Amino acid sequence: PVLKCPESTPIARDSIVRTGATERCEIALDPGNAVRLDCNSEVALREAEVVEVKRGRIWLGCDSERSGVEIQAGGGTIVARKPAQLAVDCRPDATRLMVIDGTARVRTVEGARQVDAGKQVRIVQGKVEDDPEWRDALVETAWVNSLLALRREDHPELVARVDQLLAKIGAVKLSLLYEDELRRLGDGGVPPLLAYLDSTRDTPQIVQRATAARIAADVSETSRIADLIALLTDPHAEVRFHAARGLERLTGRNQGIDPQAWQSQTWAACEPVHQKWIDWWAANRDRYPHARREITSPTSPPF
Repeated sequence: PVLKCPESTPIARDSIVRTGATERCEIALDPGNAVRLDCNSEVALREAEVVEVKRGRIWLGCDSERSGVEIQAGGGTIVARKPAQLAVDCRPDATRLMVIDGTARVRTVEGARQVDAGKQVRIVQGKVEDDPEWRDALVETAWVNSLLALRREDHPELVARVDQLLAKIGAVKLSLLYEDELRRLGDGGVPPLLAYLDSTRDTPQIVQRATAARIAADVSETSRIADLIALLTDPHAEVRFHAARGLERLTGRNQGIDPQAWQSQTWAACEPVHQKWIDWWAANRDRYPHARREITSPTSPPF
């Protein structure tokens, strides 16, 4: 049987929490501490600050003023020293620990070892050793993003994670992996992308901004139409192109010019088309009750 826990429902000591093939969850521990479970994971909640990982992947955030959190996994004990963020992957052959932020102390029958931020180790047969397989923290914990996307659209942790993913695009070999993770968020990840585009409007981060606009154009739902219309005034040509492309995908309209024209035409040529979009939105916005309502026209030529 599957037990669905309502929000804010206490979980008794020694309870076992399992996630299915497509479910993830977050459990609040002591105030300021939380553990998140990936799909196909299982933990036992031994005490308020003691979590036994039986299988799967977890993310731990420890920011309590009162105490840290103890993780029991793979024959070892991992103690997070607040504040800290840890990722633990419990497999039959080894338990892997990634310290994302802060520090942790790992104890086994063979001894103890402190693991600092950015370090990765594994516990194998009672021994703690450096993990020979380096893993990127943003990619390894990207599954957390889908949980954050369920909260309010401007959740600061999701915004920060999206900014970090965008910052690495174009700079490293893993660029496609970072972009894939942003796409997996779907429409739920669009608000942080829009926030990024707004905050970097006057910066030269063309590659990252174009990527953010391209993903937003590809995955946005109709509730984002007004936001895409607003992006038609962006100073970067690639952003305008993707905004127009997204609008055509969502509405079947281009108001008389192809999306490519937004890359090369002047504002004098584009302004009448932009006004057509504003007029169309004013006449049709009631058909999209969850969308942003108003669009502000620029007071001076934006490009």
